[in-house]
Amino acid sequence: MKISIVCLNLSWQAGGVRLIYSFARALKKFGHIVVIYAPEVNDAAYPDLREGLDIRVVPAPVPIAWQYTSESLVSRIREKLARGRTLAAVGRKIAEAMDDDFDIVNLHDFSYRIAFLYKKKNPKSKIIWTMNDPPYMYLPKERVLYDIASRVFNWYKDVAERRFFRFIDGVVVLMNRNKVWAEERGMKAKIVWSGIDFNQFYAPPKRIEKKGAYVILGVGALNKYRRFEDIVDAVKILRERRQNVSSVIVCKNIWKEDAYRDALLAYARKRGVSEYMHFRFDGASDNDLMKLYASSDFFVLPIHLPPPRDGFGWQLVPFEAIAAGTPVIASRKIDITEALTDGETGCFVDPCSPDQIADKIEMLIRDPGLYFKIATEGQKFVRENMSWEKYAGNVVSLPDESHKKP
Repeated sequence: MKISIVCLNLSWQAGGVRLIYSFARALKKFGHIVVIYAPEVNDAAYPDLREGLDIRVVPAPVPIAWQYTSESLVSRIREKLARGRTLAAVGRKIAEAMDDDFDIVNLHDFSYRIAFLYKKKNPKSKIIWTMNDPPYMYLPKERVLYDIASRVFNWYKDVAERRFFRFIDGVVVLMNRNKVWAEERGMKAKIVWSGIDFNQFYAPPKRIEKKGAYVILGVGALNKYRRFEDIVDAVKILRERRQNVSSVIVCKNIWKEDAYRDALLAYARKRGVSEYMHFRFDGASDNDLMKLYASSDFFVLPIHLPPPRDGFGWQLVPFEAIAAGTPVIASRKIDITEALTDGETGCFVDPCSPDQIADKIEMLIRDPGLYFKIATEGQKFVRENMSWEKYAGNVVSLPDESHKKP
């Protein structure tokens, strides 16, 4: 088949970009013709994965402002409206530039509006929307006017965008929460876990009984919802219990979260553990990240969005860590817990609970057998269930399974 993949942001070195390139390579292994369309591409991001892919850049009329810079409500509304106009304009340009003979068009995240445009061009094509998270979602704001505006905006989007959803033949989601969201809006959705390159990240499960010092790893783009301060507190608690722990946190500042960066450094100093905390605000290369997975003893993922979201979406990095033989300790409200099992393939804690993180780490230090069991079973689960070939096969089969709800 001839398959198109459309993404409006290939400019970052992040999990979503890795997913698209890995997915495209898996499709090519099956013999499909694959063309990727995007308004911008980061040439420094995943060059090995990008090599040999047909990527066609269709520039946006003006640069897409993914980050809001204004503090005032009126200016923020203007920024939102301007970004919406830019996304609509680049969507039209991409739809015009696309070949008219694709069997499947796979739209990622904010590019879902292209479904309507491409269906006019090729009514026989099947449109699959990969929705890693809903394109709009109410989150509570501290300031009352901001909160009211957010509620109104999300209500408006939910009414206005439904006219585009009826042109989508199927939605690929990573977790049940998003499946429900899509089905409530009349779309057929299927949960498909993303893959990882298991062999790339593989390292034998560790034996922890002979170690006297332990490294806690955290990875994720820098923002306050990552709750890296929970790792800082866990290090503080564990050192007070005479456990020789330190932490490496890879937190690339792609969102220009300078205020949170400074606050995080100040918090580590305030807690008296700054010498045991190593922050990498410039991120890490793939090779460095693989070395960190393999050399760390625990991978901690405390990320959390407050209610009504009350959790966080899917993440690739914990499964990469598991493939490297490193046990994962994660907030039980994160959507990866739909795949993992507490005490068997990972360890769960309540959100915003650094004391529980410390307790889980100390439990595994004191029970090397359990540590090895979780590392081994987690790795087995990832090996058997999470490959890019399996992901690609499940995605392209979706149109045959998809029938719109009445």
